[in-house]
Amino acid sequence: MIKFMFMSLEIFLYATGVATSEDTLRESLFTGYNPKTKPHFPFNANVVRVDASFQMSSLYSLNFIDENFEFTMKMRNYWVDKRLTWDPSAYKGIQRIDVNKNDIWKPTLALLNGKVSDNIYSQILVSNKGEVRSTELLIVSTSCHIDATNFPFDTQQCKITASLTSFNVAFQNVQVNISEKFSSRWTTNQVTCFEHEDTTLNIHITLIRQLHFADIILMLPIFILVILSTLSFLIPVEYGERLSLSTTVFLANIVFLMEIEKKMPREGRRQAFLTIYLLLVTVTSGLTTVAGIIITKLHFRKDLENHEKSRSKNTELSEKLNQVAPKPTSDISEEGQPPCNEKRRPQTPLDPEKLNKILFRITFVSMIILTLLFLSLMMWYRIKPKQTTGTCI
Repeated sequence: MIKFMFMSLEIFLYATGVATSEDTLRESLFTGYNPKTKPHFPFNANVVRVDASFQMSSLYSLNFIDENFEFTMKMRNYWVDKRLTWDPSAYKGIQRIDVNKNDIWKPTLALLNGKVSDNIYSQILVSNKGEVRSTELLIVSTSCHIDATNFPFDTQQCKITASLTSFNVAFQNVQVNISEKFSSRWTTNQVTCFEHEDTTLNIHITLIRQLHFADIILMLPIFILVILSTLSFLIPVEYGERLSLSTTVFLANIVFLMEIEKKMPREGRRQAFLTIYLLLVTVTSGLTTVAGIIITKLHFRKDLENHEKSRSKNTELSEKLNQVAPKPTSDISEEGQPPCNEKRRPQTPLDPEKLNKILFRITFVSMIILTLLFLSLMMWYRIKPKQTTGTCI
């Protein structure tokens, strides 16, 4: 029991001594220290060399409409400040301390095409040799030129440009990494393309969209509407549901076109293949509706002509059976019927049934050609190698 009490007392005294020594060390280091003045190296042209490491941790969002790229990034910097050196033996063997980021000088890194939305975590460790290691976890938001040409099978390239704003401060060694779990929606290149000069760093990130169930849900109704628009010609002309179906499909295509357009960038330089395809399908669906109206009109006009023809024949037959002499030609007969030798309306040269078959074949072939061309362009654009901007390849 007494031995345990002595051990506890020794630990307490040691901890108190270390704490007192650390307080003394901090007072010694920061007395007269100006955090606004950078370290001075008379033998190194007065330039502070910074080793930097950037790790892209996770993707927050890639906003198509605002063309904004937001992600978390762990940034590590290393530099030497000879003003922060001490002899560990004079301070109970203390070789490293952590300091507040506002208490010492540190290089300022500014994003030229974005901003730091939030600083989640920050830690600065200083060793007895004046080596300073800074670790920060940041939420970064940058602009990203969105290429929606091949949406939803698209590949995006985003560029991050950062610069050291402090005078006579330059990058020395730079490392850039992307976490394997950066995003479940996008696939990133394992080797990140980056380039740096003395004070400027450019990071190029290539994001390849993975095909998800949501993309299938988006594409499937479009192809179903294409099929329904074509099959509307197979409904008999005398049924009114034919025009109802054509009109409904046409309106549904317009709604889909508006919804897809809402997902596109506001300042799109290229129209997406999907938008062009849906626009052509909508136009074809509208022409199908117009063709259905014309065919229906021709069909009922033919029925009316057949009815008038059968009525004339019945009139002639009744006259022969009753052995009635033909009456003089007049505008209107006594019975209120037009005379037999009156010029009848000429028959329409277009057969609605034949016209319906021709238009069905034309629409069917057109839809197949449009769909195959659309899918071919999307596959070709997806596998086509894309050049990165700048000199980084």
